[in-house]
Amino acid sequence: MLVALACGAVSARAQRQEVPAPQSQPSPDELARLGLDELIAQLQPIESETMQVGAEDVVDPASVELKRRLDSAVSLTDEQARAALLRSGALRLRTVWPANEPFTVSMRVPAWLRGRGVNLLPTSTALRPAWVVSTSETLSCGNPLIAAAMRARSQALGTLPVGRHRLEFEGRLGVGSTFDIFGPSSKPPELGFPRWQGRIAFDVEIVADIDIAIPCQSSPELDAAVRAACGVLVFGEGTEKFASFIVDDRAVDSDPRLRGIGLSLAAELLHDDRIVAAFDLLASTESRLYLTGTDRNPFGASLPEVPASAGEARADLSGWQLRVRGTNRDVLKLWAAKERWSGELVLPLAELIARGRELVPIAR
Repeated sequence: MLVALACGAVSARAQRQEVPAPQSQPSPDELARLGLDELIAQLQPIESETMQVGAEDVVDPASVELKRRLDSAVSLTDEQARAALLRSGALRLRTVWPANEPFTVSMRVPAWLRGRGVNLLPTSTALRPAWVVSTSETLSCGNPLIAAAMRARSQALGTLPVGRHRLEFEGRLGVGSTFDIFGPSSKPPELGFPRWQGRIAFDVEIVADIDIAIPCQSSPELDAAVRAACGVLVFGEGTEKFASFIVDDRAVDSDPRLRGIGLSLAAELLHDDRIVAAFDLLASTESRLYLTGTDRNPFGASLPEVPASAGEARADLSGWQLRVRGTNRDVLKLWAAKERWSGELVLPLAELIARGRELVPIAR
């Protein structure tokens, strides 16, 4: 059953800084001969900057070349720094944001920024600074690095009133240190040997409601794409079996129908039309570790209420269903989402288990 949910007024405005992908990938020698602007235009997003070639992981050659130039004391202009941060996804922000949430940015460390950091100090005293930092020094424990990455991926800068705003920042790109990693999380790090020091700005619009910032979307085609991405995995033997509801991350990444669509799901497990379990799921390619401020499951949720016999070929599952509904909860944390799915599906458990076997062949 496909049911479209009512949703507030929507807008077709762009939701984030869009940077077109390069048409082709030059060789390392060709990249070395490019001007700095042309090189930055070749940067891949951090999600796809590491490519598997045979049995090896190969880092985006443009990112490697930019890091080499920074190591060689090449400096960036304001325009170049802004373009590099946005194109690689080192800085993520939305150009349309709901007024009832603190304006938030996300910062990460792509390959070209490793061993360095970026500070963004707002010229407005109403906003807090943002930064990300890494170090090339060897640490005896990785926990501080994880904590620093978690903090950087979701940074609330402050609340802004409804309307259009131009946010200006004094920025600095320099070398990070162990002290920066272990230092106080409330204070931007001191970054040495700067390769950029200047000012960048972003135009944002603050709107009244999240459903304007991230418009709702539901259609038979989109509902079918969500349905095709859902499955239930059943593992184990005998009475030691367990089940998990999943959203296939490969489908979220590759299905053109789901591109730019945020999946924030509220689900209910039904048996003979009675709710026996309920859970939320945020279909994010980022680990739950990095979904700061939410305890929701990325891509999967355990279903202990499903009977142990569910994975058997002759199991009677006629009374079991899963109702899945799209919500706006935590959808702001899905940085690639320009719109969100707002439909509702009631899926037979037998169908979900069959699809789970297709998605993960080792599932029973």
